Amino acid sequence: MIDAADYADVWVVLPTYDEIENLPAIAPAILERLPGATLLVVDDSSPDGTGDLADRMASENPRVRVLHRAEKQGLGKAYVAGFRQALAAGAGRVVQMDADWSHDPAYLPTLIDLLGGAGPRAEADGAEAGLAIVDRLALEDYRYLHSTRGELLRRLGRTDEARGAYGRALALVHDDAERRLLERRLGEAGTATGPARQSGDCGEQDAVALRAQKLSRIWS
Repeated sequence: MIDAADYADVWVVLPTYDEIENLPAIAPAILERLPGATLLVVDDSSPDGTGDLADRMASENPRVRVLHRAEKQGLGKAYVAGFRQALAAGAGRVVQMDADWSHDPAYLPTLIDLLGGAGPRAEADGAEAGLAIVDRLALEDYRYLHSTRGELLRRLGRTDEARGAYGRALALVHDDAERRLLERRLGEAGTATGPARQSGDCGEQDAVALRAQKLSRIWS
């Protein structure tokens, strides 16, 4: 039996814009798969009332939180805003998902238990150990697996393989901000090994992504 305490530090960031048809089903699906986790809906003032629906869900379930933004600013910025709030609330692990069912909640426990362990294993035992965890996941259509794999391969100096992994992640991306981040990672894959950049040398979105990586969260 899954223990809710196992996921008590997990936050799922779910950006929404006109997702009133999807939210009633995907929100409980996420909460069911990750008992004890917190769902943060980041709504960009959806004209269809998604934000109001999320507020009603939050009033009925303390595991649901809502972050309202004044206008639609893009998926990448919505993720960053969600990461920031989750980190400020003390989240230990943060997962990002889309509300249109392009990410199946059924994979969440596996992703957190296996991919979420790649970061600490890489820090403690080296990138090879982290890569071994990632390679256990048979999720060819999951772009975050490929981008994580690309980073670990880059650290190992296996640049051709790293570029291939980043390329596969790029082929699955539809958000411009996320695409730009992955394109930078792809360019850096041909440079020296080690951390791609320090947070002080990158933009705010990259800094949040890097901090999430260092804290062993699933990152893009």
